[in-house]
Order: sequence, then C-alpha cells, then structure tokens
Amino acid sequence: LPDDKSMMKKGILESLEKFEVVILTGGLGPTCDDFTRDVIAEIVNSPLIKSESIYQDLLKRYGDRLISIEN
Repeated sequence: LPDDKSMMKKGILESLEKFEVVILTGGLGPTCDDFTRDVIAEIVNSPLIKSESIYQDLLKRYGDRLISIEN
C-alpha cells in the first residue's frame, strides 16, 4: 500500500473484509514519519499508549539505533 493514510486505511479494511488474518510488514524499515500504527489505531478504535518501562528497555538494548517515539 502507498504512503497515503486514506489509501492505507481503505486497503486494510478491504483485506479485513476478505480474510480472517491480515499481516502487515514494513517497506524500507521503521521511519520517524511512518503512520501505519496511527492508521491501525484508528481502524481498531484504540489509542496509542507509550509504555515508559518498555521504551526504557528498548533504549538500553538499542541505544542510538532506536528511532525516537514521542507519541
């Protein structure tokens, strides 16, 4: 699916109508401007929650290689 929120949402919803399981994978890897998680949160009507303890664990494991997540 292209990097367009409305097209991504439409494609995911169409897939969910046809299949019981939909698996999403990234393209070139995680980026700061990726909005896939935002689209999924909107589809399932659930807010995104940042777990500080998990974030700190990821910082310990990956340090500077970890993309900053502020949301």
